[in-house]
Amino acid sequence: MHYQQEQCKEVRNVVKAVHELCEAYKKLDPQHQQEAFCAALAEFARESGWNNR
Repeated sequence: MHYQQEQCKEVRNVVKAVHELCEAYKKLDPQHQQEAFCAALAEFARESGWNNR
């Protein structure tokens, strides 16, 4: 039960972080939005080990 509660808390933390990322993203002009989007996806892939599969 404790494990499940901790995981739910971490999911909420991820959602909050994504929301904050989106808020920062909206402050960029279109060119920099595209750059940030690609860089963020690349970072997520790297951190998730997707590029090692």
